[in-house]
Formats: sequence, C-alpha cells, structure tokens
Amino acid sequence: MTRTPFLAALVLLAGCGADVATAPVQPIGPTVPSLSEAAEDDLIFLTNAPSAPPIATPSVSFWAVKGRETIASLWYHSATSGRDSTELVRFRLDRRSLWLRPDGTPFAEGDSVQITMSVADPSRLIVEFQPSGLRFDPKKPARLWFKWSECDPDVNHDGVVDATDQSLLATIQIWRQEAPGLPWESMTTSVSESAELAEAKLDGFTRYAVAY
Repeated sequence: MTRTPFLAALVLLAGCGADVATAPVQPIGPTVPSLSEAAEDDLIFLTNAPSAPPIATPSVSFWAVKGRETIASLWYHSATSGRDSTELVRFRLDRRSLWLRPDGTPFAEGDSVQITMSVADPSRLIVEFQPSGLRFDPKKPARLWFKWSECDPDVNHDGVVDATDQSLLATIQIWRQEAPGLPWESMTTSVSESAELAEAKLDGFTRYAVAY
C-alpha cells in the first residue's frame, strides 16, 4: 500500500491552515556535534540502495502559517515486495517557528508562507528548501529528519557490507550547503540507529544531506 495519498492529504492540511495531528518521530540516540566545513569531494554521502523503490514525490509545496504546526514529508513509492512505503525526509514547524521573511520582516500571528521541499540531487539525496532566506525562531527552530531505511548498507562504498559500515552510521551528520559549489557545513545531529534516522534543528533554509 503506497502512502503517497497520505502525503497529499498532509500538504492539503498545511495549505488550509489546519493543525496536523501526526506526531513527528522522536529520535533517541547520541548527538554528534557540529564539527567543521568540508569540500563536497571530501564527504561520503548516504545513497539509495540498488533495491530502493523510486522516490514518489521529488518535490512538494505547502503553506506554513504562524500559529499552526506544520509537518510535511517526502516518501518513497511502496516496495515491490508489498511492504508499505517509507519516508525519506520529514520536516516540522512548531506553531511559533516562523520568525522572519526573506526580506527581514517578522511574521505576525496568522501570516503564511509557501514552502517548497525538493530532492535536488537524487544520487546523493540532497534536499533543498525554498524560499531561501526564511528564518526560524532560535527558541523554536524547525526540525528536519532524514531516514536511511532505503539507503545502501555499504555506507563507505567499498563494495563490502561489514562492521565498518555499521560503525560509520554512528558518525553520520546532517550537512548544509548554502548554494551548489560552496563548502558543506556540518550540523549538530541526533542519530538513532534503531529508528534509522538523523535529526537536526534548522534556523533557516538551504540545501541538506546526510554524510560523514
């Protein structure tokens, strides 16, 4: 059974300004602190497994409203084995997260903005958010989850799946890049190996991916 209709309903609720009841996943695991900047060629990105189903929706747009919780996700198609589809990314705004528009003006209660979440690079699972320059309240930042359920278990891409790959999962981080070609910056990341996800808090929009 595919969950693509669920995604459509979720986006519709956000666009109508309704509360979204679905609770985001809560990762429980170690936090990997933000470390440094890195050139793109120096990072190893998580990638889809050869058996992973295609991404069902490479881009979604939805309305976020100051004073309303908003949750949106990108999903894979359901697998040919018959099991349910899985999430690639989940994004959540608290009721108070919206803070400043790209032009620097603050959001008032009830103000809205259209957000677009897109897979900019399917080969490295780079996700891009628009509008650029949107800022979130530091006390109530946006939250971003990446799930690696459909990712290649050969994490280091050496052709062998072994204990090294498992140990590397504990060191992965969510990285941000302001624009293509610029260095990547590591973010403080919470990792849950049992739930197969990584979480980071966002103060604004740019490009994001999971790497080590």
